[in-house]
Parts: sequence; C-alpha cells; structure tokens
Amino acid sequence: MILLFIRFVWFKFIMVPEQVPFQQGVLDLREWQADDRNMVALNGEWIFYPNQWMGPERLHHQGAQTASDSCCLQVPGPWESLNENGSEIGYGTYRLKVLVPKQSAIYGIWITDIRTAYRLYVNGDLVHELGRSV
Repeated sequence: MILLFIRFVWFKFIMVPEQVPFQQGVLDLREWQADDRNMVALNGEWIFYPNQWMGPERLHHQGAQTASDSCCLQVPGPWESLNENGSEIGYGTYRLKVLVPKQSAIYGIWITDIRTAYRLYVNGDLVHELGRSV
C-alpha cells in the first residue's frame, strides 16, 4: 500500500507535464528536447467539430483546411457555449495535429480523466476506445 501511495503521489504531483504552447489545433514538438522522463500536457487550443463524428476518413479528406463548421476550443475547458441551449450535454470531435521530429522515437499517451465514451485515433489508426456512443 505504501508503494502504491508513493507511486500515485509521484505521478500526480512530482511528474508535472511540461506546458508546450500550441494553438489552432497544431502542437509542434520538432524542437522539443524529449527524453524518457519528459511529458507534455496536451492542454491548448484544439480544433473542435461540434455535433459531428469525424472519423479518420472524413478528417483526411478535409486535409489541412479547417471546416467552416469547426472552431478552436481550449482543452481542458467547457463547451456548453457551443450548444444552442447552453447545455454541457452533446457530442463532437476533437482534433490535434502533433508534429514530431523525423528521427525514430517511441511516443506514448497517458489518458487520465475523460469521463465519457471516446475513440482515440493516431495517424488514422484506432489505438484506444472506451465506452459506446449512443
């Protein structure tokens, strides 16, 4: 129990992710100095498609252009202002493009707190899914 507690404290408070600023749905890590201890928080301005399920095929066809029915949204943050009645209940697609150096490296993602059903795609491949959308 003590070891589990220490590990929890380590991950929660000591290993604070680095804040690399990004906006308009693009995070550029090509100049970022990564090693096996570094983490980057994905907090920033993501592209958001309200009331749309945008799978990899639809996003690929749109290319680098942002659809007129999308917006930039601060993550983490609320999006009730995007719904007609100001409700927090709804659905949508978040998109973040991460630019990494060309040299080979292994990257991981640590998901801590998403309280809804979701699918996570990386380069068009489904890498994780939780729950079911209705």
